Amino acid sequence: MIFKDEFFLKNVILVLLFFSIFFFLPNAYALKTSPQFEKAQDSAGYYLLEAELNYEKGQYNKSLLLYQNVLNLSETAKDTNLIIESLSALSDLYNELGFADSAFIYCEREMILNKAIQNYAAVSDNFRKLYTFPRYTVGGISESQFITIGYLDSGLVYAKKSKNLSAIVHSMTNYAVRTYVDDSEKGLRLIQAAIDSARKLPYPNEPLVYALQQSYHIYWKAGKHQEAEDNLLEALPMALIFNKPARLAQIYWLLGMIENSRANNKKALSFLRKAVYYCEKGNISPLKRSVYSSIREVYRELGNTDSTLYFMEKYSRLAEKAHNNTMNKQISLLSARFKVAEKEGKIELLDELNRQKEEKIYLQNLFILTLAASVIIVSILLIFSYFQYKKTQKAYLILTRKTTEIQKQQKEIVRLNGEKRANIKSKLEPQKMKLVDLFEKDKIYLDKYLNLQTVASQLDTNTSYLSTLINSSYKCNFTQFLHKYRVLEACEILSKEENEIYSMEGIAEMSGFVSKSAFNKAFKEITGLTPTTFRKNISAEET
Repeated sequence: MIFKDEFFLKNVILVLLFFSIFFFLPNAYALKTSPQFEKAQDSAGYYLLEAELNYEKGQYNKSLLLYQNVLNLSETAKDTNLIIESLSALSDLYNELGFADSAFIYCEREMILNKAIQNYAAVSDNFRKLYTFPRYTVGGISESQFITIGYLDSGLVYAKKSKNLSAIVHSMTNYAVRTYVDDSEKGLRLIQAAIDSARKLPYPNEPLVYALQQSYHIYWKAGKHQEAEDNLLEALPMALIFNKPARLAQIYWLLGMIENSRANNKKALSFLRKAVYYCEKGNISPLKRSVYSSIREVYRELGNTDSTLYFMEKYSRLAEKAHNNTMNKQISLLSARFKVAEKEGKIELLDELNRQKEEKIYLQNLFILTLAASVIIVSILLIFSYFQYKKTQKAYLILTRKTTEIQKQQKEIVRLNGEKRANIKSKLEPQKMKLVDLFEKDKIYLDKYLNLQTVASQLDTNTSYLSTLINSSYKCNFTQFLHKYRVLEACEILSKEENEIYSMEGIAEMSGFVSKSAFNKAFKEITGLTPTTFRKNISAEET
């Protein structure tokens, strides 16, 4: 009989297993081909366009929310390219809004994805962006030059790893311009290497134009004026072929400045007028102001008062317009920064909705498998339930009786604990009030030799009782309790302008600390800042 039951059980389990597999596979395929992912992609594309339009209008806070929606939807759709695009937009926007830390985080997330798909040219550009982001420490001190230059160095490494010669030239050029500030010889070697590398590309090419133009700044500062001019003149014909107004305007302006330095005013005006033409063609207002300023200086040297005044007026109008645009942009940015905090709640809500959607998809994918497993488990339980029925019934009766006894005991324990807590609380409350008066009214903590025994004697109690009182009421020991009051006293002293004459040793002694080291340690543990940093922050706020 036992043999027949085992044989029957094995056959039932095998039948249920095959049934579950053949039932699950087609449904799993149906879930995989669901249009939900396609809808997420379409919605993300729509939000991306709307975000770009709002950014152009200066509605930065709305644009920020839309880009966040794009990121959430693209993550739902598992669209890596769209995720990278939204992360890039968010890092740029947060940087413009002044949230450098957030910009840094999103740029690093983008870099991780670019590394995963082995798009090393994009990784190189990510390092370039990290170099441009302003980063600050708690004390307001910018990151060390070693770290920032390291970004450009890493960018060059990944550009070489990508084997994309254009990316290598751009990265090497940027690295050369920055390196020249600290090491002129190395900067000159690097910019020449960038130019030589660009010459290996099919002629003409944009990277060569960029390297030749940027080399002007290095060669001119190095006193190699002829090399600087030769590189600009070599870049000009190629720039005319690519016909990019910004590049052409920059080259003509630099050539005009060179001729102006030679007092060749006629040729300088010719170059500068061409620079104006391309500035107007590309609507490049900032460079246009510089060009107008240069033309004004040339006419002033020529003694042409009318032309000098004319271009001075044009320069002033552009400067005023730029100032108004800057002010409007600053107002929009300031408004957006204040609204970001209000929108964070909505962003968190969107994140939660996205998490719920992902969880729903996950549950749908596992639903059929769970159902099949449940059928198997229930079937096994039904088969064995008859053989276990009598044992279960007897065990249930015993368990019920013991459970009843345990519940009675638990109720009695709860009642006794409640009475015990009430008694302890009634005893501790008067002592707690006395303790508060000693510290807040009498300020006994200013005594640097104060200890647990002294306070206990003033409260007419023992040290064990006092420790219990502090631990139960304030969740800390006596030393931590004492340091909190002393640090608060120190903060009050440091916050007053008239106390700036006191040194940190004096502040420590005035606050009740035995030594400066103990003062610094306790202050850092409680406030997260050193006393010196705290005083600097107070001074900065008052300024």
